Amino acid sequence: MLNKLAAIIRKDTILRFEGRSEILFFLVLPLIFTYLIGGGVPGADGASRIYVPVGNEDGGARAEAFMGALAASETIQPVAHTRQEAEELLDGNDVGALLIIPAGFSDGLTAEGILAGG
Repeated sequence: MLNKLAAIIRKDTILRFEGRSEILFFLVLPLIFTYLIGGGVPGADGASRIYVPVGNEDGGARAEAFMGALAASETIQPVAHTRQEAEELLDGNDVGALLIIPAGFSDGLTAEGILAGG
């Protein structure tokens, strides 16, 4: 039974791919198109990073370190804005998300701030 099934599969495969053009159109080109459409070729200038407006209301050292860590990311491109500008970008559907670093962020990351529940 399995021998008959294997023979049918082998015969149909040989008939389907008897020329080089069939191999090209059925196997190679779909793989190439899938790679290109799927974003396999990122932008050369880093354009593949997601633009994220950041409203930094804190301005402290730890908030700046957090912004530096975000800037080093290969996924997002944080850009500092005021809170109002960032919210206007979000309201105008210019961006999909924004990040607000609240006032007191740096103080809340100290040992005293953590113990106080900041």
